[in-house]
Amino acid sequence: SYIAIRRLFAIMDQKLNLLMILISCIGAEAKTCYYCYTKEGYNSPYDPDCGNPNYNGTNTITYSTAVGCAMQIYDDGNVFRGTESQRYADEHDACQYWDHMGTEPANMRCWCPDDLCNSYLCEECFTTPPTTDTPTTTTYIPNSTQEPPNKGLSCYDCFDCPTVDESTKVAYDEKFLTCVTIMTSHEKIIRIGSYDAHPDGHCYLVGSVSYCHCTSSFCNGINVAIKSTE
Repeated sequence: SYIAIRRLFAIMDQKLNLLMILISCIGAEAKTCYYCYTKEGYNSPYDPDCGNPNYNGTNTITYSTAVGCAMQIYDDGNVFRGTESQRYADEHDACQYWDHMGTEPANMRCWCPDDLCNSYLCEECFTTPPTTDTPTTTTYIPNSTQEPPNKGLSCYDCFDCPTVDESTKVAYDEKFLTCVTIMTSHEKIIRIGSYDAHPDGHCYLVGSVSYCHCTSSFCNGINVAIKSTE
């Protein structure tokens, strides 16, 4: 009968869906990631050192359905490390700036595909204006009349470092074109090197985050104002 045929097709459809799920799991490798948060009172393990560059803590998590490891760098200075789901990887860029419009602190989210790869602080996301739902950026495009800065710089490389001294971490790369000082909306300072060409002293805002580029070694050791503009 017609009803029996419909039931048969429904059963076949369920079995097909189950088969597709099983096929998608074949060859899938569980991902092990650092798992911590600098805030207390959440489901993830509290670790005050979770925000350290080159994190190497003991808290980890393994998920068979994860496609990578993730980090969230919050504007208030907190850091979360965990896993990246297939849905997040499909729906969002590798660097995604989340502006929650005051419901919670905005944050930069990034992810990487390897086990325990989420030990860093999304530094690559801060070298160019990040993706955001409401960008207010001013970008610099080199032209034939303006030469890029000299290649090869040493830059301060640190997170939440309002001042620098002889103990502050330094990074050198022959491909660095500028050093960058970033100030979040909560006045947390991030200092890194950048592969992007910008004029010396070029500053811009992305949402409430301020970026300032300079073109000489160690030049990002100077504080910038959060309302710095081009």
